[in-house]
Amino acid sequence: MVAIERCDVTGVKGMLLHDPQQVKGLRSTRALRPGEVLTEAGVEAIPLVKRSEVVRVQAFCGAFIISTQAIACEDGTSGAVIHVRNVQTRQEFSAKVTGVGAVEAIP
Repeated sequence: MVAIERCDVTGVKGMLLHDPQQVKGLRSTRALRPGEVLTEAGVEAIPLVKRSEVVRVQAFCGAFIISTQAIACEDGTSGAVIHVRNVQTRQEFSAKVTGVGAVEAIP
């Protein structure tokens, strides 16, 4: 939960987050106390793909779209390139995170 309050921020270091819209899709990097001021350094993007999760992989080849499943080898946020492992062949390859539980194979 995020709220806007007037408070003294003279001792706060870093870029302050002034608008609740600025924290959409982000999470705190540590536990926060009630009333604590949020800064850019204190938040990070929420991963759309999590390590060891089964993800949907799409590969585009001209007019064809090939889909399969893979296991994510690492967490990934929107647009991040991560390693995934094909469920059947166990072959690892790079893929770009495109959504929740979804990646696009990189040729």
